[in-house]
Amino acid sequence: MGGYINGGVIIERTHDRGGNILTKKRYAYTTGSGTVQETVTYTYGYADWKDQLTSISVTADGVTTKAITYDAVGNPTNDGTWPTPGSTNGS
Repeated sequence: MGGYINGGVIIERTHDRGGNILTKKRYAYTTGSGTVQETVTYTYGYADWKDQLTSISVTADGVTTKAITYDAVGNPTNDGTWPTPGSTNGS
C-alpha cells in the first residue's frame, strides 16, 4: 500500500503482486484519520492476459462501473465511456 498528499487530499493505493493497481482511495487531508471521499477499484479479468484491465468502478456518491472491452489481439475497443479510435471503422 502506498499513499501521497496531492492538492489537499491524501491518495492511498493498493497493488497486486504483479504491480497492477487494485484500488485508489481519496481522503480529505486531515491530521487524523479521515473519511474516504472516493474509491476507485480496478479489475483484471482475462485469463490470457492477467494484467489486462477489464473494468474500473468509482464509488463516491454512488457506484459507477465502466467495462473495458478488447478485440481478439488485445487492443481496447471501448473504455466504458468512449469507443477507442478505430473501433468502429477498423482503422
